[in-house]
Amino acid sequence: MSSLILEFEKIKLGAKIPSTIRKQVNREWQEGIPRGQIAEKNQIGAATVSTIVSECRVQEHPDIDLLREVALALRRENLTLADFASAMRLRNKMMEWGLPEDPEIEDFIETVNVNCFKAGISHEKFIDNVRYVTSIANQLNSSVDGLPSKILEEQKRLKSYKKRVKRMRSDYNVTKKDLEDYINKRPLLIQENERLKMENKAYESDALVLRKTNDQQSIELFEYRYNEMISENELKKLDESWLPNEHRISVKELHELAHEIYHHPVEHIDIIRRLKANRIQSMAA
Repeated sequence: MSSLILEFEKIKLGAKIPSTIRKQVNREWQEGIPRGQIAEKNQIGAATVSTIVSECRVQEHPDIDLLREVALALRRENLTLADFASAMRLRNKMMEWGLPEDPEIEDFIETVNVNCFKAGISHEKFIDNVRYVTSIANQLNSSVDGLPSKILEEQKRLKSYKKRVKRMRSDYNVTKKDLEDYINKRPLLIQENERLKMENKAYESDALVLRKTNDQQSIELFEYRYNEMISENELKKLDESWLPNEHRISVKELHELAHEIYHHPVEHIDIIRRLKANRIQSMAA
């Protein structure tokens, strides 16, 4: 009784009610909570609750009582305003997507529920599966409806690839072990290939040197043969120098005589002296 008197005294004296209490009371009133529970939760009197609601009805929300009636109706169905707000958001989304508000939607939801129960999966798992299937369809550039035929097409392609691999293995007689051995030995094969490349490069360099040497030797041989040749004019002069009763010699014999002097100079020193004297005399002239 004393608390009730104190409450009336507060109202009479015009004590200002804190805004946090006002907001809390208005929210709980709109949620359909009984007046006594609101007063008890906020540690105020029931009269203060009535005062706050009346002021809100006049100053802020004229339809606060209507909202309370909606909340009470929801509470009777074991629902809350949050549940109602969620349902309204879903309704707005359905209207945005152009989905009709008819029993077909309820039938769909019930069908999903039944299938989840039979499959032994949760609704969250069902939604995850839907997202997964949609993701696969996007990756394959296919619609969800066309996914089964797309999967069959990919299975046929995979089967064709397996046949080709099997045929290639048969043609080349290559086994998995052969491939593994090749992979393991590949670094050694690369090293051997590099070594052979270097050897081939060295051989090419040697061949170039040999070609140059051979070319030089060919030039020297040509010069040697050229130097040993006798011009037609000299042969004619030689032929005219013979006396009528002298025996003429051939070019071959002349060549042999020259080599005889070259290889046995001591035996023909007199001839060499005479040739040298003639050469000096010729150069002096």
